Amino acid sequence: MTHLRTSRLLPILVAGALIVPAPPGAWAQTSAQPPARPGASPLKNVAVTGILSDGGRFTGVLNVTRFGYDNTSGLTVDGVVTGTATSAAGEGAGRSEDAQDYVDALVAAFETSGVSRNPEENRCFAEAYVDTMGVDTLAEAMAVDDLAEGQGITPDEIGVVMSPEQRDAFYAALGGCLDIKRFLVDAFSSGVQMTEADVACLSGALDDDALKIMVVAPFDGDPAPIENDQGFIDLIGRLTAACPAAMEAAGWT
Repeated sequence: MTHLRTSRLLPILVAGALIVPAPPGAWAQTSAQPPARPGASPLKNVAVTGILSDGGRFTGVLNVTRFGYDNTSGLTVDGVVTGTATSAAGEGAGRSEDAQDYVDALVAAFETSGVSRNPEENRCFAEAYVDTMGVDTLAEAMAVDDLAEGQGITPDEIGVVMSPEQRDAFYAALGGCLDIKRFLVDAFSSGVQMTEADVACLSGALDDDALKIMVVAPFDGDPAPIENDQGFIDLIGRLTAACPAAMEAAGWT
């Protein structure tokens, strides 16, 4: 069972990974035309997933920096992939001891302030957050001992503001350990009387943009109530228009 808080809802370069860009067809749509100006980035923040050589997984984002052409090899593409690699050996296998300490401290804090009542879901959020932000950045903001000893500390209270690229990387990392749409549909529908048709309506209306707004907000470092965010206001308006009965049952109207 999951729940949401209504106030702010709560790089590594990878070699050897089989990178699968998403959405499907993005390469075909983009590579057919060269960039309008030299050095322009025609393809930014494309979610990617991959399988590592040891059978582990990679989730992250791709930023294409340049298209080119070589007489020998034809079309060339330069870019940077950032994200999180998880070894097939198991949880935390590719994470430093310091990083794992931050993950464990966050999981403990999430027992009273997490976005979920499910410990495994809270661990997924903690791992994605630590892997995205990095130990050095987190240590500058809050010592791991302070985080571990604090009661109910949230990522927003740590005070590290996510960049747009970090928002994308965090969302992509979450997708590697969590069914994000199911998580949010459960959050809307748990504990209320909602028909199967209403649940199906919400599931269809929650697109990637909506999912990202809602799951990134508790971790983006912005302490302002999410109800004041215009993007969130517009999102609730779209969901209410698409699924009025479901949103009423969930208490959003």
